[in-house]
Amino acid sequence: MKINLDSPVIVFLTTVADFMILNILFILCCAPVITIGPAVSALYTITMREARHEGGYIFKPFFKAFKNNFKQAFLLPILYLIIG
Repeated sequence: MKINLDSPVIVFLTTVADFMILNILFILCCAPVITIGPAVSALYTITMREARHEGGYIFKPFFKAFKNNFKQAFLLPILYLIIG
């Protein structure tokens, strides 16, 4: 029995697995509470990439987005914390 990798069931299961991995990465990056901002930014970046059907890997782009947006996404929640 051959499995067709382009079948709707396999595509759906692959997408579900990708989002599960993405959520685990998000939770791990939120473990130190101060990195919630960059983690949300990276999660949003990768989720939008998946919504545009640009698929591909999850780990490397997530950490690249986390690194690229760290400074900007780190300072805003700190500002909100001070104001709050």
